[in-house]
Amino acid sequence: MKCKRFLLLSAVVAGLLSAAPGDAQLSPEKSLETFRMADGFQAAVWASEPGLVNPTNLDIDERGRAWVLEAANYRASQIRPEGDRILILEDTHHTGHCDSYKVFVQDKRLNAPLGICKLGNKLFVSQSPNVFVYTIDEATDKPAGEPQVLFTGFEGVNHDHGVHKFVFGPDGRLYFNCGNEGGKGFIKYGDGKPVIDIVGSEVGEKGKIYKGKPKTHDYSGPRQGLVLSCDPDGSKVETYAYNFRNNFELCVDSFGTVWQSDNDDDGNQGCRINYVMEGGDFGYTGPRGSNWMRDRSVFPGQTKQEAHWHQHWPGVVPDMLHTGQGAPCGIVVYESNLFGDRYFGALFHADAGPNVVRAYITTPSEHVAKGIMNRDPGESLHEKPGAGYQCDSVEIMKSSDHWARPDDVCVAPDGSVLMADWYDPGVGGHATGDIGAKLHDWHKLTGRIFRFYPEGKALEAPKLDLSTVEGQVAALESPNQATRFLAYQKLAAGGPAAEQALKNVFENEKNPRFRARALWLLARTANGKAEVERALEDKDPDIRVTAIRAARRMKMDIVQVAERMLGDASPAVLRELCLAMRFEPDERAIPLLVKLADKYDGTDRWYLEAFGIGARDCEAQVLAAWKADHQNKDAEAEHGIEWRLKREPVELHPSQSADAGPAPLAPKTSGATGSVNAVSKVTAADSAQTFVTRDGQTLPPMSKLALLSGDAKAGEAVFRNANGANCIRCHQIGDQGGIIGPPLNQVGQKLNKAQLYEAILYPSAAIEMGYETWVVKTRDGEVFTGRKMEDTDDHVTILDADGKYHDLPAGKVDRKVQQKISIMPEGLTQAMTRADLVNLVEFLSQRR
Repeated sequence: MKCKRFLLLSAVVAGLLSAAPGDAQLSPEKSLETFRMADGFQAAVWASEPGLVNPTNLDIDERGRAWVLEAANYRASQIRPEGDRILILEDTHHTGHCDSYKVFVQDKRLNAPLGICKLGNKLFVSQSPNVFVYTIDEATDKPAGEPQVLFTGFEGVNHDHGVHKFVFGPDGRLYFNCGNEGGKGFIKYGDGKPVIDIVGSEVGEKGKIYKGKPKTHDYSGPRQGLVLSCDPDGSKVETYAYNFRNNFELCVDSFGTVWQSDNDDDGNQGCRINYVMEGGDFGYTGPRGSNWMRDRSVFPGQTKQEAHWHQHWPGVVPDMLHTGQGAPCGIVVYESNLFGDRYFGALFHADAGPNVVRAYITTPSEHVAKGIMNRDPGESLHEKPGAGYQCDSVEIMKSSDHWARPDDVCVAPDGSVLMADWYDPGVGGHATGDIGAKLHDWHKLTGRIFRFYPEGKALEAPKLDLSTVEGQVAALESPNQATRFLAYQKLAAGGPAAEQALKNVFENEKNPRFRARALWLLARTANGKAEVERALEDKDPDIRVTAIRAARRMKMDIVQVAERMLGDASPAVLRELCLAMRFEPDERAIPLLVKLADKYDGTDRWYLEAFGIGARDCEAQVLAAWKADHQNKDAEAEHGIEWRLKREPVELHPSQSADAGPAPLAPKTSGATGSVNAVSKVTAADSAQTFVTRDGQTLPPMSKLALLSGDAKAGEAVFRNANGANCIRCHQIGDQGGIIGPPLNQVGQKLNKAQLYEAILYPSAAIEMGYETWVVKTRDGEVFTGRKMEDTDDHVTILDADGKYHDLPAGKVDRKVQQKISIMPEGLTQAMTRADLVNLVEFLSQRR
């Protein structure tokens, strides 16, 4: 999925397809030949253009059919006026290849939708500002009437950072997320009533109520990208976690643990995989809503990735893994042994940027991502199970075809995996670059779906029989989400026979994930409390974790449960007890939190954050009670508990770096003036424009320009030349350069030469989110122009073209208007010779 973009931007102009031969479009079969597959995996073309185009997201139903969202109308490329489509693709002859392409619906309201989930006869489609629910007429495979608007108010309309996919959890609830644009809204139900979550807060940054009271000026609660959950009818919404950038998709395993990827600010090699700790703040902005680049100076010596996600700040959940540069997209928990026991429970993840699908194999750990808040030089010298996770990464598929853009993965009933391939020369930027986009003809767009299956195995989908309890139990153990949903519904209403069958699974099944699925349903029965209490004593810590979560869902007295479980040896179990305390009244939670603080070993950052989440909004009271009555006198443990509860931005382990306080807001100074109503003078229609370089040469057409080769070493000198184009003033390579534009460390991985030329020649054709030009006018008549770095209840911060911050009190701001003109200046060719330009593009194209 085209998830991210540099300030160097691609316009929709003629000649893109005449890029260097190595970047030329390949047929689906030829592209497949470029796939390097992991041992035990093989791939085949399952579906492709012209039957489908630009797939953004897919789901697989209980019959093995793929329900696919298309994006012919992707952002700036609006080339299908009838609206985008939802397709149903099927392999009717069981040959391993799709032979049936049907249109479920085409609708003008669909404009590059980002999430699809089929559960029974309902289809959940995420399209900011709305979440639509279609009822499926199963006799015709068409909508039974107009879709219901389940939720509305998400921002990120016509944007990759809006509302994303729904998934069905093992607890019977729905889980979904939205990027940081989506989270800026005020979320309502379809009837216009505001969504109030289970702690009494309005959902979305524009909501005014937090825990039943008006937000105050120092509000630091849910913001930016969100993870949410709800009952299937949309009720009982929980703001599950927050402060992500563009968390494109999430997944939930059988124990109820949530996982997702998140996309960094482009060029910072900071994309990440998260264990989504419930209630957690994941650190994209600082506690005051401050931008990470500005906060970086608080902890000298930290890496850019640590700074990007505020990893050294108390109150931020650590990252499990950094995956570097990329465009992270769809993710799924793979709960099948079709590819061997190693992959059972792994996270399969599509990353469109580096043309790869990976598997992340997770194990419990107290250590956090390498180099982050970890004082052990050997990293693995004495690892032990903790309250968090670590993971090994395996490349399942890696393509040398730079057009291959994996953007989703989904599991079929037979355990095989379908991978959606957006197939485009670029990633993001609110434009497409394949043939159809160039010709303005959606029929000529590209898009593929590939099937991953094991070498040497003939697959046959299990027969689905929901008429018997035995068949329902078999369906509950399916690796396919849609199949499990149907089984869940049947077993939940199945009465004594279903209950007995589920008991048999829980008592006799060796696979803990199947046992956990049975436990979630047993908790709903008349004897649910007894079943959960029995599970709290289980020898498997994952089952005990599931039991605590189920106890909360069925509203057991969680304080009594916590008192009973305080002696548990598993850090994961104690973590869940900590997290549960945030839902309890202070007078009940605080005595338990003091006891749980005594369980902190002085090194497990995951546990420390879980404890802090449990103490949220009553930190001072917990600190006072803990100081009066704590039993664990270990110096490291005492220091960590106080550090977390005070939430002061100082290093947890002072020996690692100097103790620097928070960067104060800079004094307001005059900024560059400009018109607050300025508009762009450059559009993609200017593609016929001629460009003359400093040495008087007229540049050739794009089709010829993109074929030129240059000297990369000389191009680096052009990049760094302050007397020429002066790229380094605004862009970083490594740690050198400005931050007005995004870093360009690996820009060649995402943009080919033609796109790089277009970005330089047409800087305002499309602008990356976060690097837009804003004009802010104060009530005193001053005008400030630049990047909007911070926008909170009490101030707006503008970073101007000279790299200066201007902090403007919110009460003094009269207007703030986003411009269509890039900060990157036009006419850069006049500062370079033709050779300079060609060398510069050669240098940038090799940044991979």
